[in-house]
Amino acid sequence: MADGDLQPVQRELRLHIVPTLGGWPLASLRREHVEAWVADLPLAPSSSALVAQTLGSMLASAVEDERIVRNPVTGARLPAIEAPPVVPLTVEQIRRLAAAAAEHIRAAVVVVAGTGLRQGELFGLTVDRIDFLRRELRVDQQLWTPKRGPAVLAPVKSTNSYRTVGLSQVVTEALAAHLAAAGPSEGGLVFHTSGRPISRSSAWKLASKAGVASGVGRMVPVEGDTDRARYEGPTWHDLRHHHASMLLSRGVSPALVAERLGHDIKTLMRTYAHVIRSDEDRVRAIVDESLGASVEDWLRTG
Repeated sequence: MADGDLQPVQRELRLHIVPTLGGWPLASLRREHVEAWVADLPLAPSSSALVAQTLGSMLASAVEDERIVRNPVTGARLPAIEAPPVVPLTVEQIRRLAAAAAEHIRAAVVVVAGTGLRQGELFGLTVDRIDFLRRELRVDQQLWTPKRGPAVLAPVKSTNSYRTVGLSQVVTEALAAHLAAAGPSEGGLVFHTSGRPISRSSAWKLASKAGVASGVGRMVPVEGDTDRARYEGPTWHDLRHHHASMLLSRGVSPALVAERLGHDIKTLMRTYAHVIRSDEDRVRAIVDESLGASVEDWLRTG
């Protein structure tokens, strides 16, 4: 585990785990004790869930070492975390992100906003998967970053993820201009850093730097530790959200949007139903245009 990963764990131990559970006999810790402990944590639900996850990882090791029979965190009722509705980035925000992004990934911002590719699919895209003549790209691989070792190409995450995505003119031109300026890596990767794959952590750093530099994102103090700050702002996934929301709000079939994203239709509707509902004014206008706005014409008799 990297030093940056250890710091949050050490803080959770020092502030929230050891003071309450440090003296508790390991073998006597039960699920109800964990639930009561989590409920009393002076944290937001999302932060409480992260601390419980840290405790669960520690106790999983104790199970493996046969110090306890079962992990009391497993199956414990943790605070419900309601995911906020997706608020898509505006085109102006995306322009600012692209302008602030490092030169070698500037076109990547346009590509995700215009195709909805996942982060791994974006940085696993190779030249041979792009058909400039037909203006489409094939998604059948992703760049996967293991816990140890370099990032490698791997199959996509699910059957739905295998797909062909049509490219708009602006995305086609962005890809062509990028390849003309930077060229592919030795292995054919479209986006890379001096020939090296852009791993998950590198992609996160590039996105957060662009977010802060553009003013669309910011750094905020870490709860319970004012000496540290975390990034709060758009990531590559938010560009994917923009693509889906843009298409759905313009009346594109949810089935086609799901196909472009590599989603199943149920997941798409669960994630973006509010985007479709927010387009009620457009629905009203379409109905009035179709039926006619004058109710007298419809209710006239004879």
